[in-house]
Amino acid sequence: MSYRTGPGLPRTLPELWQFVRREFMSIEQLYTRVETDAATAQSTADQAGGVANDAKDQANSAAQAAADAQSDADVALADLDNISADGQLHPNEKLTVIREYNELTSEQAGIVNQAVALGVTTEKDNYANAVTALTNYLGGLSPNWNDTTLTTTVSRSIWNSNWEYVYEQRQILLNTISAILKQLADSSQSTANGASLAAVTAQATADNAQLAADDAQAEADDAIQDLENISADSQLHPSEKIGANREYNELINEQTGIENQASALGISTEKNSYTDAVTALTNYLLGLTPTWNATHSTTPITRSTWNSWWQTVYVSRQGLLNKIASVLQQLANAA
Repeated sequence: MSYRTGPGLPRTLPELWQFVRREFMSIEQLYTRVETDAATAQSTADQAGGVANDAKDQANSAAQAAADAQSDADVALADLDNISADGQLHPNEKLTVIREYNELTSEQAGIVNQAVALGVTTEKDNYANAVTALTNYLGGLSPNWNDTTLTTTVSRSIWNSNWEYVYEQRQILLNTISAILKQLADSSQSTANGASLAAVTAQATADNAQLAADDAQAEADDAIQDLENISADSQLHPSEKIGANREYNELINEQTGIENQASALGISTEKNSYTDAVTALTNYLLGLTPTWNATHSTTPITRSTWNSWWQTVYVSRQGLLNKIASVLQQLANAA
């Protein structure tokens, strides 16, 4: 029996079955090819996601390392400043100095290698030069700075400036490394998931801002408690001035960064309150006699006035940081 189904089509039943079988095999092959292509695409996406995750982990590690380094530097510089307070490097103090110096030099090669791998040159060279300058300065002290049997005379200002410069340049280099790794992570994430990067980055920024605000609150609580203790007898003693000066310098050093971030986000009211509070504190401190940060004399103060000016600064700073975190969270939600 034959079947006329049209020009070029099978005419007999066996031919019809062959035709159907061939077409079915073609469809099956096409499905297999599509399935393979889909699997390949998924594999590529997974690999891209893996690269993005690795880059993100490296960036997070670098950011954490930079943050840890800043905390370490703050503690180390405070210790080193206290050590040089009397212009004498005593044998027992040298043990701490030796430890700090060895930690700096032992980590140097790893930091430099990471900078070289990322193509960072200026900040790397500044850091290396700072370590060399510190080494040369220490090597020029007599008796030897690391001779734990003798006391070595030092100039407090020169001593502090050498150590501060090393930690400052190290922090700049670590921040640069962290920023570059963050850029690489962002780029990898963009390849992996396209538009979602904006939301992830915005949320991370908001989270970091909130974390910074929370940390600032905890720091403010501790600082205010210390400052209240300092003013307990209405006398600002030389040893207490060191702590007060450190707290003030930390406030001043962070001010520009906080104000710039607020301006970038269009925050004016809270920023102005914060700026005015810092200015008022500065004017109050400058009006004290003897000079509030002169560590050779005791300065009388009114406890309530002293506490009020410091508290106003920390309260206004916290209000601004909370506002920044809130605005960034809104941007993250909208992303």
